[in-house]
Amino acid sequence: VALGSRRRVLIMHVFSDDDRMDVTIKVRGGVVGLSFSPEGDILAMGGWDAMVSLIDPVTGDIFSRLEHDFMVASLSWSPDSQFIVTGSFDNHAYVWHVDSSEMRQQLTGHTGPVLGVQYSRDGTMIATGSGDATCKIWQPKSEEKQEDFCLIKSKPKFSVQLQYLSVCGRHAGIAHSSGTGTFYDLDTGAQLGSVRHPDEETSKEEEDAISAQIVHTLHCIAFAPDCSRIVTAGHDCTARVWDAKTKEELVVFRGHASELASAVFMALFSPDGTLIASVSNDKTIRVWDSFTGEEKICFEGNAPAEGSIEDTGFFFAIAWSPDGKGIGGGLYDNRCVV
Repeated sequence: VALGSRRRVLIMHVFSDDDRMDVTIKVRGGVVGLSFSPEGDILAMGGWDAMVSLIDPVTGDIFSRLEHDFMVASLSWSPDSQFIVTGSFDNHAYVWHVDSSEMRQQLTGHTGPVLGVQYSRDGTMIATGSGDATCKIWQPKSEEKQEDFCLIKSKPKFSVQLQYLSVCGRHAGIAHSSGTGTFYDLDTGAQLGSVRHPDEETSKEEEDAISAQIVHTLHCIAFAPDCSRIVTAGHDCTARVWDAKTKEELVVFRGHASELASAVFMALFSPDGTLIASVSNDKTIRVWDSFTGEEKICFEGNAPAEGSIEDTGFFFAIAWSPDGKGIGGGLYDNRCVV
């Protein structure tokens, strides 16, 4: 498990039967993104300190840092683990060579922070999503220079701000601040439908008022490994699974809903697609059966430290290890409990 907080990352082997030790890593700022390399031998951590740190998940040693000028908002590994693409609050995305820690290309064109980046699963595309309400698609200029990307298309502006981006095959899912997730064909740009979290507890008038305040934000959208299903996480305190083709709702996960929670920030399928892990400001990571909705495991975060007036000990981000034996969640404050 890799767990990120404002001041540290905790790596825990929660689903493993071996005797590896848990590792705690101190960091200089908040953790925005955590992602294991496809082989699982490197953990990339991006955050408020304008760095992407490359970490040995066994020892916890930081062996390289990719320096940015502004805060890192998102990151994604290439399928062969040779490159990382990062999105930054300076409105650019960057392609980095992992072994040399060199920045190979700056992807320029957005006019807002690059909040979502993702390699396609075959490594032939990079998708970037921005606070400027656009999504751009990039491809290598040639087979000889796979790290040298050029812009091939830019989706015209959406009506609301993009929150999260997910790519599976030649399809992209985009989560919006309106509470809607929309899907696109990356080759043609055609829209392939949409999903939306309903608000079952309010009247139409109340829902309109709430929507105006953008508290129905869809925080996350992610495909299952085989691209057949989609999971979304929203400000209605639920995660939901949908059929990727028909957009029919299949399962609703309601376990986070409580007087403590106001949102589910992220939900992701396990590498084999059988489980879903979700995080919320109810201070828990919950693991679910992705087909039945049964809750399998619940990890709880800390209460505030004694004498503290802040109550920020909730999980904000999550990542699965490639072997599916570990999960990681980032706490918003400087403490973490599993």
